[in-house]
Amino acid sequence: MHGFDVNWLAVLAAAVARFAIGGVWFAPFAFGPAWGRMVKIEPEEARARMGKAMAVDFIAGFVLAWVLANLLLFLGVNRFVSGARTGFFLWLGFIAMPFLSMTMYEGRPMALFATTAGFWLVSLLAMGGLIGAM
Repeated sequence: MHGFDVNWLAVLAAAVARFAIGGVWFAPFAFGPAWGRMVKIEPEEARARMGKAMAVDFIAGFVLAWVLANLLLFLGVNRFVSGARTGFFLWLGFIAMPFLSMTMYEGRPMALFATTAGFWLVSLLAMGGLIGAM
């Protein structure tokens, strides 16, 4: 039965990896300040809700990793490259294209699309690869 017979260590590792990627990607020395300006969030405002946002983000990443683990199990993926490849195609179809459409409809900068979609690309490549390899 799919759902609970996944490799829970792989799910946890993928969730932690995605959380760490986000921590680096949106850090003050990386894309964080530019992202904040594009979405019009003041640094003080972001800091005020950081704890709750990080908790929700980690839980959401864990659920995402669990769903991805179930999909890879269903597909019979058991190698890093195959997992990363699956992550890429999931990103392309279910992340990049909807984000691109939203960006265009909302009149937001393409730099915001690149920043956000880039984070999700790196995250899904890493998550798929980790789960596939474990």
